[in-house]
Amino acid sequence: MRVFLPLMLFCLPTTFSLSAQEKPGCMDPQATNYESSANVNDGSCIYPTTNGSLEIKGTLPGELNEISGMIHINGKLYALNDGGNSNELFVVDTLTRNIEKTITLEGATNVDWEDLTTDGTYIYIGDFGNNAHGNRTDLKIYRVPVQSIAAIEGTTGTVPAGDIDVIHFSYEDQTDFTSQPGNHTAFDCEAVLYDNGKLHLFTKNWIGNTTSHYTVPAEPGDYVAEKRGSFDTGGVLVTSATKANNKIVILLGYIVGGAYPCSIWMISGFSEMDQLFTDGNKRKIDIGSAGSIGQVESITAVKPTRVLISNEYTYREVEIPPLAPFVFEVQQSLYGLNTDAWTPQYVLPLGIANFNSRLSNSQVVLTWEYSDQEFAYFEVEAAGRVDGTYRSIGKIYRTGNTSIFSFTDPEPLVSDQRFYRIRIVSPEGKYVYSKTLAVRDSSSTQFNLTVAPNPFKDKLDISFYSDKRQTVRFSISDLQGRTVALKQLQCTPGRYSYIIDGLQGLSQGVYFLKTQTAENTFVRKLVR
Repeated sequence: MRVFLPLMLFCLPTTFSLSAQEKPGCMDPQATNYESSANVNDGSCIYPTTNGSLEIKGTLPGELNEISGMIHINGKLYALNDGGNSNELFVVDTLTRNIEKTITLEGATNVDWEDLTTDGTYIYIGDFGNNAHGNRTDLKIYRVPVQSIAAIEGTTGTVPAGDIDVIHFSYEDQTDFTSQPGNHTAFDCEAVLYDNGKLHLFTKNWIGNTTSHYTVPAEPGDYVAEKRGSFDTGGVLVTSATKANNKIVILLGYIVGGAYPCSIWMISGFSEMDQLFTDGNKRKIDIGSAGSIGQVESITAVKPTRVLISNEYTYREVEIPPLAPFVFEVQQSLYGLNTDAWTPQYVLPLGIANFNSRLSNSQVVLTWEYSDQEFAYFEVEAAGRVDGTYRSIGKIYRTGNTSIFSFTDPEPLVSDQRFYRIRIVSPEGKYVYSKTLAVRDSSSTQFNLTVAPNPFKDKLDISFYSDKRQTVRFSISDLQGRTVALKQLQCTPGRYSYIIDGLQGLSQGVYFLKTQTAENTFVRKLVR
């Protein structure tokens, strides 16, 4: 449903077991009550009034005049319209804002779609808008495989009903289901995000100043949503949510009345998403009024310190006594907002992606991706055993604006295997380690695919030999043949070790890893 919603950023709460060296307090230097000696964030930070300015990217197509949710995946926006519209997803180019694909979800009904999120394998679509009468008993979230959309060629297509799962839920504290007047319920919802196997819902409370936080499992089934907490937003009605990284959540919304001021709440520094409102720092950033930027309905993070925001087509008559009533009209548009000025450095990520290796003529070449600009250097460490003693074998410093890095081990690999990890060091001297990568040697020039561990929990370590320049594709499917993970490598001659991670959200059961080259297909049975 169309409504004016505030943009809100929230800090997630953190629970710690304190030792004599730990001191809880406000760790953000931008807060008015900053404690320089604090080393455990406790959500106590207080911030001055803050204003942000959106940069206009341009008008969105007319097909998205009631855009209610969007997510950013691999440089594209996946967007939807709210209740009463079609059961379609739109794939939008972020630069041209043109619709590249229109995807129909067979068997799904748009009662009141409001927001969507992703875990990288599935897209979750929230059909949980409830502002009409506040008494819906059919609240649901559709789960759609990303691969089912990616496999569609051309500008239109349909995801079969058999590929789509449904998550049904109700709120644990809603006992009254009598019909209410429009926009008069505490159980409307327009915001959802995924984290660690759960879907986190944030309500749009029409009869109070708070938003409530609920969770349901990100698996098909019928659930009672567990209430995790609530937060006084100052009357801001939450319309969308996004996770900028594992320590930053941003809520978007607006306040009903006057010029309908729009805001974001930035919540940061929490240890667990379930404790978001308990110990997360909460900072409000005002971003304008609906009269200038429209009714803001959707937010999605494209990096830890940048979000995209959209509004639906807005036409409204506003009274601000003693001024005469005035009418404003704003086309559906896409905006950008950099949040680095308000992001505490201690919550920015120090993690790498796509850490892999290539072995050629006994030389190990490591490659990885790291997009954050804020680091001093990488230190590569190696060991003969995964639990052995690691030693430094080299440092890598940034040159230019590259986000892809490589390092060649100066010592040839003469043993069966060697283990590598990368220490990422920040300008302040703080550091974290990457995951450990195992590199194995083989005198054979056959493909020689090995997969470990099996059974697996959250990742797979895949090792193989490529005898030429070629594309190698990996896909993981369940017993029903549904693809749950898909990766691809461009290889040159040499032995490779590659990690597929992020598998902790999969259900327990049997899966199949299919590895394909131009000439061969290799299948391994896996158990989780």
